[in-house]
Amino acid sequence: MNTTSFEILLFFALFSIFIIREKRHFWKSMPGKILLLAISADLVLGILLTTFGLIGFTPVPFTQTLSILGVSAFFSFVVNDWVKLFIYSRWSGD
Repeated sequence: MNTTSFEILLFFALFSIFIIREKRHFWKSMPGKILLLAISADLVLGILLTTFGLIGFTPVPFTQTLSILGVSAFFSFVVNDWVKLFIYSRWSGD
């Protein structure tokens, strides 16, 4: 359970960076190469730690990690992006 919670928090946190960096849809501007590299490295490291049970994590199946990654990506890039746009349209005055 702790490993799954870690994955959920990690993936949502990393994907949220893409959402909050842009007032419009997240795909309207390309993030910098360093940001992409840092987030990719964090994703890979997190997946390795949880899949192989390194540094005290209980190993989880790779398919479970992929499921969590997919659900986190969907809710971040689809749901949270539209919620962000709604909030900006209501309170930003644009």
